[in-house]
Amino acid sequence: MSESTERFQLFRSVVAAEYFLQYDVLFKDVKNIRKLEVDLTIEEKKCLEKVHENLLNEAIRIVKPLKDMDIGSEETFILDDDEEMIKWYLEDNLIDCHKICKEIETLGVCHV
Repeated sequence: MSESTERFQLFRSVVAAEYFLQYDVLFKDVKNIRKLEVDLTIEEKKCLEKVHENLLNEAIRIVKPLKDMDIGSEETFILDDDEEMIKWYLEDNLIDCHKICKEIETLGVCHV
């Protein structure tokens, strides 16, 4: 596969993974883009900037319900199994968003 075809496939995969919130695929693809060690085109940079922005917005949306689930330490609050599973899922997604954003930032595309 030629380098330009590989780049095209990676960016196509990044866009699809971001759209469908497939964080594991997105993280892998961004790492593979970094491994190409090439100068990114303006379009590629814009694509990654938009993915970065969307992930930051997703992280903000995740934080609100997490804060709502956390009760002060003075109160005793027990989450039922469904709430515990939702909390774990949200925390896991928040960590994934953060990891992917950091990986994109290593490409020098986004300045935080």
